[in-house]
Amino acid sequence: MSPLCAPPPDERWASHDGDIAVRRPGPGLMLVTLRGHMSVNAAGFLWAAFRRSLLSAAQVNVFSDMEEVSGHDARCRAEATKLLSELRERGGTLTVFVRSRLAAAGLRVASLALGVSVRVHTNRRSFEDAVMRAAMRAPMSGAA
Repeated sequence: MSPLCAPPPDERWASHDGDIAVRRPGPGLMLVTLRGHMSVNAAGFLWAAFRRSLLSAAQVNVFSDMEEVSGHDARCRAEATKLLSELRERGGTLTVFVRSRLAAAGLRVASLALGVSVRVHTNRRSFEDAVMRAAMRAPMSGAA
């Protein structure tokens, strides 16, 4: 079964423009599914969810399914930069799934500029395989 289909999210945020589901299959592992337009409020929710993930692990590896993201507010970049900087400081990684090769290129440039490890997938199967490998390596002490 795909890790993206089950179980129900640990946290959820929704607005009329978009929604976010956060799952924590194990300590140090955060799976985020985003849909629609991402506002600065959505970015704030993600930042807070990431901070909560740090309560169970010093290092968090984030997997973000952005296939259904239609766009984002310009102010989201500041929140994204804050999250990426914290990931870098704590030795975490970001793995992203996007369909658009242009979006993938932009994410790769941002990762170089910020000095954080960002792995970008444009193929769902390779992204899901990466999530499964990380989940299998995660400690079995339970989700946060």
